[in-house]
Amino acid sequence: MAADLNPDWLSCLPSSWSYGVARDGRIFFINEEAKSTTWLHPVTGEAVITGHRTTPDLPTGWEEGYTFEGARCFIKKMPLALSDVWRHFTAANVEGKVVYICKYCAKSYVKNAAKMQNHLAKCLKFPQRSQQPTSNKSPPTSI
Repeated sequence: MAADLNPDWLSCLPSSWSYGVARDGRIFFINEEAKSTTWLHPVTGEAVITGHRTTPDLPTGWEEGYTFEGARCFIKKMPLALSDVWRHFTAANVEGKVVYICKYCAKSYVKNAAKMQNHLAKCLKFPQRSQQPTSNKSPPTSI
């Protein structure tokens, strides 16, 4: 099992060793003499737990993580809910740009759910003008 992030044992590195933090938050160790790196601590032989992970002692939806500087933090995972507005538009590639075209009147928009929602409220060809979509989250990414 990997060792928890502990500044006490990070400071006990042999003199020819140092450590760094990868972009994803993981600690790596640098052997200056051998000009090599490793994920395992040179004394303990264990990896440092960094990045995001779920643990049984955290509430549902929370993850433990570490910042790029190695500080422990907790992250609340929020569910992504897509807006209903996107089902009324078709994604298309027009001159290298992704646009969303109203299925009822063919008016096009460039990824702006708020404007698309406002359009549906005014679109004379929208069959359910009284049942407006309520959210403006991001669209599906596939075309």
